[in-house]
Amino acid sequence: MIRRAIFIFLFIYSSGLTQVYSKNPELKSKINEIFSRVPASTSVSVLILDPLDKDTIFALNPKEALVPASNIKLFTTVVAMNMYGPNYEIPTVLYSDTEPDDKGVINGNLYIKGFGNGLFDTKDLESFVEGLKSFGITRITGDILGDDSFLDNEYSRNDWLEDDNNAQLIPPVSALVLDRNRKTERRRIRRNRYRTVSVNIANPPAHAAQALLNSLKKNKITVLGTSGVGITPEDAFELGRVSVKMSDIVSIVNKRSDNFLAEILFKLIGRKKGQNENNGYFASQEIKRFLIENDIYANGTQIADGSGLSHYNFSSAASLTSLLEWVYINMDFYDSFITTLSVAGIDGTLGRRMSSISPAYKFYGKTGTLRGSTSVSGFLSSVYNRDLIVSILFQHNHGSGDFYKNIQDDVIKLLSSSFE
Repeated sequence: MIRRAIFIFLFIYSSGLTQVYSKNPELKSKINEIFSRVPASTSVSVLILDPLDKDTIFALNPKEALVPASNIKLFTTVVAMNMYGPNYEIPTVLYSDTEPDDKGVINGNLYIKGFGNGLFDTKDLESFVEGLKSFGITRITGDILGDDSFLDNEYSRNDWLEDDNNAQLIPPVSALVLDRNRKTERRRIRRNRYRTVSVNIANPPAHAAQALLNSLKKNKITVLGTSGVGITPEDAFELGRVSVKMSDIVSIVNKRSDNFLAEILFKLIGRKKGQNENNGYFASQEIKRFLIENDIYANGTQIADGSGLSHYNFSSAASLTSLLEWVYINMDFYDSFITTLSVAGIDGTLGRRMSSISPAYKFYGKTGTLRGSTSVSGFLSSVYNRDLIVSILFQHNHGSGDFYKNIQDDVIKLLSSSFE
């Protein structure tokens, strides 16, 4: 793919016009025909750019800030990957107060500390125990403590977003995670009838510590103490770690629109600025700083969370295309980031959409669906070295999400057949 440095589309981003006329009036007419299906009561923000030719293909209310739903994840994932790097390893680590002695005894406590690895699960925890057995550990004289002090303990989104009705949709957002901070319970629903349900963990570090204690006992490792929550000493001895790459987390967030992992990334962004306090607040500030420092259009953009579940989030097609333009011109970053996006007709949330798109094109994008909001933004890439950046946002009171998705798909399919 051939790319060169480009300039921000100042005309689009500073213009007060609601619509910018394309150099291709026939294409513009066809796109307008598709958008004529949109009810008058629906708010629309659209911008389609050719970043190499610096050409505006189509624009409709590009600066109007709407609720973008999960398109907010593009801000979260771009900033997190740029801040930490795609190959950054996010670990969960097992520590002890002292190095095991030659008799297989750990004199002191055992600590399991999380650093934002949202994929750590029971299988990983059991690998820690297997590692202890391979070291010949048979006895621990202290307690088993869970440590999630790397991030703040504002586990619920309500802790940083007041009146957030979507808080219950997210498990506790913590540095130490086990099985996505969910567990199964058997609950009685009728006389002599029970159902197995999945519920959120109330205290993630305490839950992880108890699970580790149970596994140790199951594997015949004696523990004289109990389980609880604590802080790992700075001079603790490392016994093992399980890590996941930043790019792998970002891929799950973007392809599957994973809200839980997106909120952990959001806190990791805030951790860089505010240490382990008020991570949500500092994440919003850090994303705003990134936009300003990189001349990314941000008028009207408000970042309330990392997942896009909040109706307090706002952004426009102009802001989202400006963000993706920054990705596009930073070639090394682009090559890593584009692989994390869903591919139309192939995988992720776009896997069943636009299957009839021209075979010469691929659309790499991020979808967004929330009550009253439907969005899609991404890159339409071709074998002809003709790439487009597309952002289409709807905010609506009438019509289903599928109705607006079909309009988005029809526009992108039209674009893919217009530049062959």
